[in-house]
Amino acid sequence: MELAYFFKKIYNFFNSPQKEGVIVLLYHRVFDAEIDSQLLCVSPENFERQMLYLKRNFEILKVSELLKKIKEKRIPQNGIVITFDDGYADNYEFALPVLEKLKIPATFFVCSGNIDKNEESWSHQLEQIFFSHKKLPDKLQLEFNKKQYIFNTSNEKVIKDTYCKLHEIIKFQNKENRNKILNLLFEWSGVIKKTRQYYRTLSSSELRKMAESELVEIGGHTVNHVCLSVLNKNEQKEEIEENKKHLEKILNKKILAFSYPYGRKKDYNQDTLEIVRNNYQIAFSNFPGIIRNNSNIYELPRFLIRNWDLDTFKRKIKNFF
Repeated sequence: MELAYFFKKIYNFFNSPQKEGVIVLLYHRVFDAEIDSQLLCVSPENFERQMLYLKRNFEILKVSELLKKIKEKRIPQNGIVITFDDGYADNYEFALPVLEKLKIPATFFVCSGNIDKNEESWSHQLEQIFFSHKKLPDKLQLEFNKKQYIFNTSNEKVIKDTYCKLHEIIKFQNKENRNKILNLLFEWSGVIKKTRQYYRTLSSSELRKMAESELVEIGGHTVNHVCLSVLNKNEQKEEIEENKKHLEKILNKKILAFSYPYGRKKDYNQDTLEIVRNNYQIAFSNFPGIIRNNSNIYELPRFLIRNWDLDTFKRKIKNFF
């Protein structure tokens, strides 16, 4: 009898249409991009359809509200939190108007290194080099940190493979080494570096205007969008704390939330967690999961959102829960 009751409880738990839990959605860009090599862009049309569906079917929380509910162990059923990483200018131009129109809150985690600089991030500079339609040399020989790299760049397929391999190499470098590699690649390719519209970071003025909205919260995301686990503790401290100071100076208010660049378990370490705990009240990673009352507030999971049409988006959201 007891065994049957136990299995019935298990069955009911896994088959209940609603369970306590919140999922956090991770967006990057709301923009129609000609080239989107990392699949970070959601079109403005798809974004508005996604937001309207969420508004009609879920309880949408601010990050500050989520923190309060976790601390009070009052996580709701089918809750949603909307977040953006990196701080692209298109967030202000295309995402914010939709959020304001539908009265939906969101948190924007912003890298501060390129604020008020008309410059693209390193990953988009790499994208320019390999996908700008310029005829590239057939071979790339690169010497970096006393190591030789040779890549085939003679056709479209191998160019894409080379781009992906270099993206992984550069991702795990500090800012100085990233710039060295990119300068070598621009020289090799003959591509002239430029800044495309909406590929820059939000300006100070745009950030202040966004933060004036009662729907918007701003969070930290390091100075230079580096993989924190490859840095020593002092370097991590500088990336995290200087980012926070810069954003708080622009906004003239304290910020409480942080998200880890890249955000996988291997992209940060115990030093990172210690520094973040000393500076922030809540932090987000980039691996899937549902937030419960007992979730670790410094390693909260998120689901990465792609440019899905509404039917696909609905199916994905249901699967997330």
